Amino acid sequence: MINGHDVGRMPFRTYVIDKAAMIRNIIEDAINGGAKVRFGVTAIKCAVKGDGYECLVHDRDGGEYVINARALIGADAYPSIVDLSLGVTKGFKAEDLIIATSARARGGSTWMMRR
Repeated sequence: MINGHDVGRMPFRTYVIDKAAMIRNIIEDAINGGAKVRFGVTAIKCAVKGDGYECLVHDRDGGEYVINARALIGADAYPSIVDLSLGVTKGFKAEDLIIATSARARGGSTWMMRR
């Protein structure tokens, strides 16, 4: 519902989240916990190395280098290079998938989606 108007129905349970706030909080928690967060870096390939991980990455300026880490978060979307490199999931089943959309809405609007 937006401003008391029913704007759509789905035949399954739905949730609305503030994605930007969620990501910002996760990054802040990681930094406060001692993590080094790098933006504009694309994983090319990752491998287990000793008791940690080693990833070959490209940065937005065209540079290529290796990152070594004790912990690795594969938040690189589908299809995840981190997942594929390390064989974490071995693929997905239909029940593992969800429908996700991204939209922004402002309160106080008088529009309503027509069905």
